[in-house]
Amino acid sequence: MTGKRADSGVSRVMKRSLNGRILRNTTLNILVLVVICCVIMAASLQSLANSILLDSLQPMARQSAKTVEANIHMLADRMMGIAVDPRMTGEAAAPGETAAGRAAVLEEAVSNENVCVLRKTWGEEEVLLAFNISETPQSVDLSGLTASGGSPELGGVLVSTAEEPTLKDGTLSLPMYSVAALKSAS
Repeated sequence: MTGKRADSGVSRVMKRSLNGRILRNTTLNILVLVVICCVIMAASLQSLANSILLDSLQPMARQSAKTVEANIHMLADRMMGIAVDPRMTGEAAAPGETAAGRAAVLEEAVSNENVCVLRKTWGEEEVLLAFNISETPQSVDLSGLTASGGSPELGGVLVSTAEEPTLKDGTLSLPMYSVAALKSAS
């Protein structure tokens, strides 16, 4: 009788030990499978995000920048057209003369293909308008120019980015796609 009980005790210990091993191995296998699946999912999500950003958003941003550039070119062209239109006065006027004054493009080493500098005159008052119509920041040397007989200072700006135009030591720095109005220092 003691032999059967001893055999059944050993059998129970072996069954518990075998069940425990099976449970541990199964749990370990499931955890390893979960970790592998998480790594695969993270890698595929990263790849998908990169694909979306590079394939969709980058061309969209490039197209938006081109649209802004085209609109600024059109705005500058229309402003030049308005500045020299003799119909503004209601009578025949000299080229560049308008009811609000005279506009002149400053070409002497100031204006170029990316920057246009205008001098607008109303009676005794003069204002310089500088347009950066490129996608890169530009600098213009205004040290030899005056506005109403005085050295110019920034009066107003129109920008397409968070950067602001600056005027330092006669050099005007314009961020991309920006406009600066310079008036006489009071």
